[in-house]
Amino acid sequence: MELCIAIPKLRTNDGEGRVNLEIAKEALRRGFTIRCLTNELDEELAANPCVIWHKLHTGALPTQLLKSIAFAAAASLALGVSRQRRSVLIGNGFSFVQRSDLNTVHFLHGSWLRSPYHQSRTRKLPASLYYWLFDALFAVLERTAIRRARHVVAVSTVVKQELEALNYRRSEITVIPNGVSCKEFTDGPPSRERFGLPTDKVVGLFAGDLRSGRKNLDTVLHALPAVPDMLLAVAGYTSRSPYPALVRRMGLECRVCFLDYQADMPALIRSADFVIFPSHYDPFGLVALEACASGRPVIISRAAGASVFLDDGCAFKLDRADDVDALSAAMTKLVTSPDLRARMGAIGRHTALKYDWSDIVGYYLGLIETIAVR
Repeated sequence: MELCIAIPKLRTNDGEGRVNLEIAKEALRRGFTIRCLTNELDEELAANPCVIWHKLHTGALPTQLLKSIAFAAAASLALGVSRQRRSVLIGNGFSFVQRSDLNTVHFLHGSWLRSPYHQSRTRKLPASLYYWLFDALFAVLERTAIRRARHVVAVSTVVKQELEALNYRRSEITVIPNGVSCKEFTDGPPSRERFGLPTDKVVGLFAGDLRSGRKNLDTVLHALPAVPDMLLAVAGYTSRSPYPALVRRMGLECRVCFLDYQADMPALIRSADFVIFPSHYDPFGLVALEACASGRPVIISRAAGASVFLDDGCAFKLDRADDVDALSAAMTKLVTSPDLRARMGAIGRHTALKYDWSDIVGYYLGLIETIAVR
């Protein structure tokens, strides 16, 4: 039996990519052949003789909109030529035009487009027009792709509720949360020198996309002056990001350390004392679960789907993502109390063990094997 996966990045340090990577690894263990239509593929999978890689090339295009459209077109063409008759086709939102057997919904562009924090409302023309066009177009395309799928997986109850609002068939929606490798992400000694972080400060870590306001670094920066004994580490691509300039305008250069993209997230999270994730809109938020597995407390907004799966004892949950006072109060508690950090970290580790990838991918493969015999 063949499992066919189409996604731009099938590798570890990518939210959607990590889910599909773990599914592919488990499917290989169960005797599937894997056909990958992707731009980037995990080295271990690429070396496996049971993996067929159709490498798609869309990276040279100037905008993400064009790259996404080009990927869907290239994947659709490759599927039309190469897909085997006895195969299970996995889609991720809108990633090709063919009808998928299983569509895993990690993000809904239509929901983000309706947010008051969407870039079309926070950026000036012509950037605002571009962001509106991108999400409006993909909202229509993904809605069509999801409705045509034989079965749909929502990565959180937040996503399921959004799908139900689109009048999707409720009986065909399964909630399977994202998982975490509890062997890879675990408590251990920090490596602060490796990341250029001081050893004599309490460090809060923010990780995510720095080119838009969705992950909400703005509120973290505005809360930081009220917590003087803390250093903020920021992981994410700084190219075309407005935040380094904002930090300079706020006079916080000595309080904020931009680390750019980091491949070794387990070591980075272990080098922080806690993780901050006050996203305005996030269907899940994998870094929150990774922090828990690493024994690190989390500050998370209830707008992030992962918040539902975290025990209250391991996370401060913000009712409003942009509540500066609530965020600064939570950071202050964590900065001033090592005992509280230790207690919350221990509860977080216990929570994360319930979502280890070894269990999560079992749910996926159960669905896939059911689909395969229909």
